Amino acid sequence: MQDIFNYNRTQKSAGQVASSEFAVVSMGGRQSLVQQVTVQYGQTITPITQIGDVNIYLMAGRASGTVNCTKLVGSGGFLSGWRNRECGKITPMSVNMSGSRCGFSGRGSLSFDGGILESVQITLSSEQLQISESATIRIASMSAN
Repeated sequence: MQDIFNYNRTQKSAGQVASSEFAVVSMGGRQSLVQQVTVQYGQTITPITQIGDVNIYLMAGRASGTVNCTKLVGSGGFLSGWRNRECGKITPMSVNMSGSRCGFSGRGSLSFDGGILESVQITLSSEQLQISESATIRIASMSAN
């Protein structure tokens, strides 16, 4: 039967996509009850021009980024993974993934250096019974393996 939008789709075998079920988040120690991690890393690019010249020169700046982590409040109490840090320093920091269900055999890791706690947030909602907390950590470098 012809697809209504004229797509010709084929089904791929299982085991093509990594699952967050097999990821480990470590920020100064393994974090538990993690619900979400968002990583942003980039560099500023400054366009430079000069009078009498149509060329644009792009100058790359220093790279930096943030790691945002949201987790549920557990038995350690509020901000248990992030409080009492010397000068807000959080090290080592990494997200590791290995294996999955249904045949996925990929591996990978992200490592972050120069982590400094920038801000924390606690969220309570009448519609949601869980209490969540978030931290934003400023990072100086990121590497992927």
